[in-house]
Amino acid sequence: MENFTKTTTINDPSPSDHELLQQLLQHSPLNIANFAEKTQQSLAHLRKRIQALISAGVKLEIASDRVYLLQKLDLLDSEIITSQLSQRLRKRLQKIQLSSILPSTNQALLDQSPQARDRVVALAEFQTGGRGRRGRSWQSGYASGLCFSLGWQLPMREDIFPLISFLPAVTLAEMLTELGYPVGVKWPNDVLINGKKVSGVLIESTVSTDQNNLQSMSLVFGIGLNVYAQENAETQIDQPWIALDEIGSPPTRNRARRDDLATDDIGTRSDRRQRGKRLDQTMVKI
Repeated sequence: MENFTKTTTINDPSPSDHELLQQLLQHSPLNIANFAEKTQQSLAHLRKRIQALISAGVKLEIASDRVYLLQKLDLLDSEIITSQLSQRLRKRLQKIQLSSILPSTNQALLDQSPQARDRVVALAEFQTGGRGRRGRSWQSGYASGLCFSLGWQLPMREDIFPLISFLPAVTLAEMLTELGYPVGVKWPNDVLINGKKVSGVLIESTVSTDQNNLQSMSLVFGIGLNVYAQENAETQIDQPWIALDEIGSPPTRNRARRDDLATDDIGTRSDRRQRGKRLDQTMVKI
């Protein structure tokens, strides 16, 4: 896939969310009417978007004709992410879709055809209906973590089924270990620090058959990573959790270095043995 495209697709729709927040990060307070005119949207629509951001947990305050941002935000930027992708990833990924608010990044890809979502990454600053394994929900404040999904289509190969189930978690654990975090993997795909969940993976799949009667798997890897601690999260999350900034200063959320998942070649038998050894090393004994 040579023709990599980067898109900033705000699907709720909220084309002004990031621009509004970027302006507020530079100049707070911001005149609402002036910003509405500058971005060619109605004042009513802009006020509705501000309320949606407040509902998503962003600390905004409206006073008369001005809006104030009362917190720091590490916003995602598709251009920065794209600039850090390796040449290998650029060749293999089709596009990046960045949204402000989505029901679910997994669902955003599953709503597309297997061909359309193949090698597409969907990211969101906030999910209104993020989900995990066994019907659990995934809770993460606006711009406080990483919520993203990767669509991937592979030929049917029974020999890679076991690998697929733990590959994302092991890859995440390896990445966080390289950054100095003391992580372990709880089978099959939770990543823990000090016995608390820092990341989770939800894999959803469909099987399709082409006109030549050849079957393929369409996989959607949904990944959530807690980067910044959330206020009052204990009242919303029903299990022990932790964020990277509780251990040390995390890297920017726009950092995109690893490309382990960006391949339809799962590896040789030797590669799979090495991954198995790393799994044994990172697996939490429970």
